[in-house]
Amino acid sequence: MTVEVECTLEEFYYGCQKTIEFEKTTLMDDGSTPATAKVTKIIQVKPGAFSGHELVFPAEGHQLPGSRPANLIIKFKQAAH
Repeated sequence: MTVEVECTLEEFYYGCQKTIEFEKTTLMDDGSTPATAKVTKIIQVKPGAFSGHELVFPAEGHQLPGSRPANLIIKFKQAAH
């Protein structure tokens, strides 16, 4: 699961904190019924990050019955200046 996050050149240079929102597929308590959940996550953009840089959060992506949760990949993109 990949989520793109736009950052300005200044945010890449100095670093910043970003709050992102996205939807992912999760499983209900029975472990087999899929549901959609809205997720809010706070990420740190470290100074020196760049467009195309990726952060990987293991097992925080989509969940499907009978398989392990996918990785969540945050991909940075430079906003137009």
